Amino acid sequence: MFQMLIATTSQNFKQSLLILLIGMAGVFVFMGLLFGLIVALEKLLPRVEKQSPDEDKK
Repeated sequence: MFQMLIATTSQNFKQSLLILLIGMAGVFVFMGLLFGLIVALEKLLPRVEKQSPDEDKK
């Protein structure tokens, strides 16, 4: 009636490596997108240097 599926150790190991690969790829993709967003925001919104009060008096 019910067929039991018994996975071998090597099948379990291969499946866990696949899950690990997908997870690590997701982490690297996220970090790349975050880095790209930071670079884009720095180009769109450049830093404005504040002048010290001593420079205004000159």
